[in-house]
Amino acid sequence: MIIQHKPSWRDEVITYNDMSDAYKEYAQRKNVREATLRKCAQELLYLYGEDLGLSDKFWNDGRGNRFAVVTCRVYEGMAAKEKHPQQLLMSDEGSLKFLIGTVVDLSSGSQIAVDVEMWIADDFLYVRAGNAGTPLVLSIGGDIARLQSAVDCVKARIMVELAANKF
Repeated sequence: MIIQHKPSWRDEVITYNDMSDAYKEYAQRKNVREATLRKCAQELLYLYGEDLGLSDKFWNDGRGNRFAVVTCRVYEGMAAKEKHPQQLLMSDEGSLKFLIGTVVDLSSGSQIAVDVEMWIADDFLYVRAGNAGTPLVLSIGGDIARLQSAVDCVKARIMVELAANKF
């Protein structure tokens, strides 16, 4: 029996150009993934805001300043800073991590924030609302309504936090 050797990249002389080309392909895939995750985060925030049934998506403090009822935030050091979903950066693990903040009392501006993590694997979108729990597995493309179960998880997480007095 003769075993045929299958050629592989290990049998070839690899040049700098080979490595550079491979990196460019990797960077392109990463950029597409990051753009897709940002778009999904933006869609989630939009659908969540719409699903709350608010007559006004803003509230006024006692000094006449207007603020959004629903915000997207990211941790920068110890503080959570407001960011537009298109400004979110993918983590080293390949996910987007952000907070969905919701003002739950328009008179005082009291807010509750839910940690959200999104990532793509095997052509599916994974969404985890809150630090624990099993992630939802959703389709990447299609109608924005595909994110409704994630919206429901965010709202349920807020209710859990309110019931447990953890905000």
